[in-house]
Amino acid sequence: MVRIVWKLAEKLTQIEVRILDLLSDGKERKVEEISEELNEDYARVSRGLMFLENKGLVVHREEEKEEIIVTEKGSIYLEKLLPEDCLLDLLTQKSPIDIKEIELSEEEKIAAIGVLKRFGIIEIREGKIFLKKKELLNRTPRFRSLKLAPEEIDEFIKRGLLRKEKKIIRIYNITDLGKSVLEKAKKLNLLDKLTREIIISGAWKERKFRRYDVESPVPKIYFGALHPFREVLRLVRNAFLELGFREMREYGWLETCLWVFDTLVTPQDHPARDMHDSFYAEGFVEEKDRKLIEKVKEVHKKLWKYEYDEKLAGKLILRTHTTAVSARTMHRFKEGKWFIVGRVFRNERIDWKHLQEFYQVEGIIIEEDVSLSVLIGVLKEFYSKLGFKEVKFMPAYFPYTEPSLQVMVKIGNKWVELGGAGIFREEINEIFDIKYPVAAWGLGLERLAMIYYNLKDVRDVWYRTRISFIQSYGKVLW
Repeated sequence: MVRIVWKLAEKLTQIEVRILDLLSDGKERKVEEISEELNEDYARVSRGLMFLENKGLVVHREEEKEEIIVTEKGSIYLEKLLPEDCLLDLLTQKSPIDIKEIELSEEEKIAAIGVLKRFGIIEIREGKIFLKKKELLNRTPRFRSLKLAPEEIDEFIKRGLLRKEKKIIRIYNITDLGKSVLEKAKKLNLLDKLTREIIISGAWKERKFRRYDVESPVPKIYFGALHPFREVLRLVRNAFLELGFREMREYGWLETCLWVFDTLVTPQDHPARDMHDSFYAEGFVEEKDRKLIEKVKEVHKKLWKYEYDEKLAGKLILRTHTTAVSARTMHRFKEGKWFIVGRVFRNERIDWKHLQEFYQVEGIIIEEDVSLSVLIGVLKEFYSKLGFKEVKFMPAYFPYTEPSLQVMVKIGNKWVELGGAGIFREEINEIFDIKYPVAAWGLGLERLAMIYYNLKDVRDVWYRTRISFIQSYGKVLW
């Protein structure tokens, strides 16, 4: 124990010794009181107390105190008179006075007249204000000093000039260990720092310097960091780029039903197009490519046996999937490997696994020799780059692909569904006049982020981000 006391005493800074010396009388003190009595900067005292408490030399208890704070609205009256004092000044110079002559805002007029009438100082007749009795209200100085009666405080709170705020007050006292360490520190009389005067006087030759404390716990410093979800976006984008894919052009979140549904051969009476499932916007955009429209009409009539409605095709909608971007890309390019990482929107009830806006990632391969087996090989490589070494595939149904696959990855001892894949239907190829098969796959990025960061609720990914989440997983900017 003696060794610990000496070791601690040798590492105390000057401010720490002064704080311990002040608290050695056994009297509890607030940080403000310690700062005032030592004539030291508040921040320096707070830092010293924190280090002392980490060493077990002081302890603190907390008290909750209610403080009265001047609001932003009330702060203007720290410079000018309150409306009631302003109006009373006018009336002492001229009475009666027409209400229209008062150079105050409507809100200030109402407040001033209400206060003066309540005190019986004025009366109003025929649109004019009369001074009934000469009385010095003089509320402004009391407002500025906050030396107000309880009922006045309540009144100013209702007027929005003041507010009540609860504050935690820390009160410190010295521990028995702190007293022992202080006693040793006084005997050692160590130099805290090397100054010009100490060098000139030669005092440094006869006295010892305090030891630098490299072991004392200090508060963790959190630097600015990228949101952890950005790291997931980067991983996915890099995985595509490393496989030789090109990023699709982003066409915007607001699309027409033509690209979201029609080019992907979704019937115009399909429930997915219902208002309950999608977010529609006002307006109509006519597609200028008549050749494309005629092709869509032809395919829909042949496949679904109805007359295609161009008015429905031009309705505006927040895109419900990134396949709309893939459709636009296939319309421009008839060959290649492409990917998109983008935000999509669904009219769904928000809960632990559903959001109304989220990110989707999608890749397409348009090549002569592409097949389901080629797609499976690419998928295995793609998911391995994301850190999933064990991948398996199960038959599935998706409206735009035939055949279709569900991608499963192994996490621990469990197989988890993490995306869908397949070969685009021939009807879609026909609309875009593409001769080669089109392999495609996609996944939701929030789902991937939940796995990476072991989150149980999709809303915690970015919808309601906690600071602690960024501090734990965020990538430091430098």
